[in-house]
Amino acid sequence: MIHWLRIRAALCWTLSGYAVAGLATAPLAAAPMPSYPVSCEKITEDPAWLVWVFRDAVWLSLAFSLPVATLIAAALVWRPAMSAKGAAGVGLVVGLILAAVSVGYSIAAATCGYDMQQIDP
Repeated sequence: MIHWLRIRAALCWTLSGYAVAGLATAPLAAAPMPSYPVSCEKITEDPAWLVWVFRDAVWLSLAFSLPVATLIAAALVWRPAMSAKGAAGVGLVVGLILAAVSVGYSIAAATCGYDMQQIDP
């Protein structure tokens, strides 16, 4: 028997946890994009650019880890011994760890792209 109410409750708790994480990072929206250029290799050394990169990385990582967290919560709530809050907690922890690792890797392994164009004389 499928317990749709338990699945829905687990997904609601997981989404609520992500909403809290999103609201906790909302002050990052006030950080304006720096108006001065910085060389690509030194982008993580400048505090203003580091906040800008961190802001984008956090929100993208949260967006990409949300489906993983909801799938884990929905899969775990099928176990009879697992409550909806417990399944949501496990899914939320796994999703937020995935997001944190993704943010750390995005900043630590940032690469620069160059657009090379040939100009005909």
